[in-house]
Amino acid sequence: MEPARYVVTFADLPLDLVDRLRPVLAAQGSPPIEATADGATVVFRGATGEFMVRARAADALAVVWPTWQQRAQL
Repeated sequence: MEPARYVVTFADLPLDLVDRLRPVLAAQGSPPIEATADGATVVFRGATGEFMVRARAADALAVVWPTWQQRAQL
């Protein structure tokens, strides 16, 4: 299975956001979801379906940055 991706671009992305996301994503269990940053964009990837990546990314973001949806650029 090709890894699914979920990409979110933010206004004023906190510099440490990915560092804060990693342990939360790891605690979610298997399959692992990874987060990387490219400028103001955070890319989530995992060897699972797109819905699962989106849901787990949203859960992790809610834990480390409760107001993340207000800063997401749609």
